[in-house]
Amino acid sequence: MVKEKHLFMQGMEVKELQSLIKKTVENLLKDFKKELGQPKTVDELLTPKETCSLLKIDSSTLWRWVRDGIIPQYGIKHQRYYKKNEVLNCLVPLNNPRTVNYEPFKNAA
Repeated sequence: MVKEKHLFMQGMEVKELQSLIKKTVENLLKDFKKELGQPKTVDELLTPKETCSLLKIDSSTLWRWVRDGIIPQYGIKHQRYYKKNEVLNCLVPLNNPRTVNYEPFKNAA
């Protein structure tokens, strides 16, 4: 793309300039809309082992969470996969731990 440092408009009518600017802006907007409609990156697929490692859980916990509908899984033939973005979106903030009924020293006397 050649970038011009100077623009000479001798002999160009105002309507021609307006039309040129309008067409340029319309083309830029059309290209921008195309870019917005396309996903930037494909979600990374994880194997069960990678998913367990990411979440620091056992495979039986992963299986239970899948069974309970907490984490969605995908497959090709007999291989299972998990979308990293969906796995991370399953994480939710917990309530303040001080609100949990936890009395570790109750009846310890």
